[in-house]
Amino acid sequence: MTRTNAYSILCVFTRAFAMWIFVATVVAMSTTFHTVSQWDPQNKWTYFLIGNALPMTVAVLVWIFADKLARLALARPQQIVFESDIAASEWQAVAFSVVGLWQAFAGIVGLTIHLAGMLMAHAQLQSANASADWPPQYIGNLVASGVQLLLGLALMFGSRGLVGLIRRYRQVGYAQGDAIQSPAPETPGVAKPDPPPPA
Repeated sequence: MTRTNAYSILCVFTRAFAMWIFVATVVAMSTTFHTVSQWDPQNKWTYFLIGNALPMTVAVLVWIFADKLARLALARPQQIVFESDIAASEWQAVAFSVVGLWQAFAGIVGLTIHLAGMLMAHAQLQSANASADWPPQYIGNLVASGVQLLLGLALMFGSRGLVGLIRRYRQVGYAQGDAIQSPAPETPGVAKPDPPPPA
């Protein structure tokens, strides 16, 4: 049995939120590029890099300082403690899997909608004897949905590996004390060792 507190659970959801920002930014890159290309073609790369660097920076900062944000959000982080069969690392894997599952389903829906729209537009252009070339926006939306599906699947099936990396690199992983292991049960008939002398 593992004793988990509100601080560790809030760290889990904070990092899941950072992961959500990262995936959403990557998915929106094609749309962002198309928008800035129409807005200012000469400086499109500058605006594209700025528009993606800001949310990426926010995601990285939220990820790194998740423990500090959790402490700021909770007046007494160690006050709410509950016992669970699931360790904090398992909660983190579940949270990442939920984010990945949501993104994968959204990617499937987006692929279906955009592919159907492209086929309908292609038929209409052919019937009007117009150019049958698809506009770049259609292709960009289709690529974005495909990237969203791939990232969602990767996050859903690779959540445990990602949590393993978090635990390996402590500077961006769990802070010490996220989860408190409950003491081992006493064995009947076995004397408990004397406590160590005070320092």
